[in-house]
Amino acid sequence: MDKIFITGATGYLGQNLSSIFKRKFYIYRGFNKQKIIKSNEIKCNLRNLDKIKNFLKLNNIKFLIHCAGITDIELCEKNKKKCKAVNYFLTKKLVDICRYLKIKFIYISSDHLFDGKRPFKNEKEKTKPLNEYAKSKILSEEYIKKKLKNYLIIRTNFFGTSKSDIKKNFAQRIINDLKKNKRIYIFDDVYFSPISIIKLSRIICKLIWSKAKGTYNVSSDERISKHLYALKIANKFNLDQKLIIKSSIKDKSNSKLVLRPLDMSLNNKKVKDYLNIKSIKLNDCLDIFKHDYLKYKNK
Repeated sequence: MDKIFITGATGYLGQNLSSIFKRKFYIYRGFNKQKIIKSNEIKCNLRNLDKIKNFLKLNNIKFLIHCAGITDIELCEKNKKKCKAVNYFLTKKLVDICRYLKIKFIYISSDHLFDGKRPFKNEKEKTKPLNEYAKSKILSEEYIKKKLKNYLIIRTNFFGTSKSDIKKNFAQRIINDLKKNKRIYIFDDVYFSPISIIKLSRIICKLIWSKAKGTYNVSSDERISKHLYALKIANKFNLDQKLIIKSSIKDKSNSKLVLRPLDMSLNNKKVKDYLNIKSIKLNDCLDIFKHDYLKYKNK
């Protein structure tokens, strides 16, 4: 059984990848803050990458999936130095280690890489970052492509159940607020093509298993506004849709928000063709999310 090392393994995506991948791979976990409790875990300290390098070599790791990073766009803009250190320089050093040890590098990128003026960007689209977060992801992608031949870059936007009761993602916040009968204001002029985190994890697993290389957009087929997305979640969970109020990112009240693309939708034809997938329907992804959410809440 091949061995995979996942950075940020206790985070939102890392938890789900670990759960899906354990059926086909032996998982080693890397993280920054949580206490080490198992022999296959290691602290990912930016100042001590020699320890990580020795760990990877000693355990004969074949694949490294890099999930660790700062995803808070506002925080990245406020602390540009920290954003670049974590999102780019850490990636850069891990790439160098993987190149030296001949480990395949799998990088979780973003759908924020463009100016948002056109829908359904494909993998060949020229990037045009609007904020520090996007810049850090693009720098990482460019360095990976320059230094490695055996790599996977996954551009995506995902939703699902976070196992942490502290940090909630967008979909969970919608559910939690509606359950408390709170009115929520959601942009109807910002578009994306989100995918279930479980569906995403399964596709990444298939890409690795099939020895795919290069850049892949992994998203649902639909381009949808954040507002309509919230309505679909409310409908799926039988919550009050009237509490979801249309909002515009162009309103004066949002003028202090960090600049971001209005259309982040991705063209997923390449990954569907490669894996012979007929469709990745958003409704199917929402069904998967609902099942996982209720399963977790009922534990």
